[in-house]
Amino acid sequence: MDVLLAIAAIGLIVVWLARRGAAQTGPRSRLAGSTDIVDRDAARVVADLRARQQERGNARSSAGPPL
Repeated sequence: MDVLLAIAAIGLIVVWLARRGAAQTGPRSRLAGSTDIVDRDAARVVADLRARQQERGNARSSAGPPL
């Protein structure tokens, strides 16, 4: 009885996975993982980080040598 229940469960999982895979075939919309856009946030964050590094470098150089 346990073996039949396990076989039925495995069968249902296989059928579910087959249907799920069949539903995902075909062309995708451009919004699903498109990489041809410009990420303005990344450019802004990089610019902010570089500005902070320069500010820290300028503050350290003007402070003089450590005592």
